[in-house]
Amino acid sequence: MAISELSRKLLEVLTSKSGLWMKRSEIARGLNKARLNQYEIAALDFMASQGLIDYRKQNNQTPIGYHWEYRAHNVEVNETLNG
Repeated sequence: MAISELSRKLLEVLTSKSGLWMKRSEIARGLNKARLNQYEIAALDFMASQGLIDYRKQNNQTPIGYHWEYRAHNVEVNETLNG
């Protein structure tokens, strides 16, 4: 499967944590950014729809009451990054 350069960068950040769940803010830090932009969030959504990553909504004590977390499927991702 061919993926964009943006998706490749996001996958590299996610795989660096060996399958651990990461918040959007943690992914942004992995890209040396303060926060993710709309295109990066859309790329995460697309990769989730393709089965490359998992995502979940976690409740928390912030004003909106939740945050999103993501993790890579390391076997499938390694094939995508190297193939």
